[in-house]
Amino acid sequence: MKRLSISILFLLLTVNVAFAEITAPVTTYGIHLYFDEQEFVDILVINKDADGVLTGDMHVPNDFDGKVSNLVVNDEKIVFDLLVPKNSSRPTDLMFHYEGKFFDKSLNQMIGFVSIKGESGFVASFVGFIRD
Repeated sequence: MKRLSISILFLLLTVNVAFAEITAPVTTYGIHLYFDEQEFVDILVINKDADGVLTGDMHVPNDFDGKVSNLVVNDEKIVFDLLVPKNSSRPTDLMFHYEGKFFDKSLNQMIGFVSIKGESGFVASFVGFIRD
């Protein structure tokens, strides 16, 4: 009986930790993006609908607003793509691929890298912090 109680307690603790997730209907992160040692602060807004489906939008100040695609968030990582439209400094549209790792199960802080989707080259690094 004692062994069963300990097993159940361990299972409950494991389940509680394993399912850390975005719980609020709207979660906002400040994404500090570093290109060649220059910092740019973007805003990532993740929406969770009543069915638990996540969608996201990125606001890049003085440049563009865009929808993120292929968004995956779990208790370890965040992954998504963002179409970066051409402008005077970008001659073509680019599809950026973000891959981040959360510091812990709170999902409050992340670190990561940006690449061009389908390519192995480095574009930028980022850190992200949840905003209240």
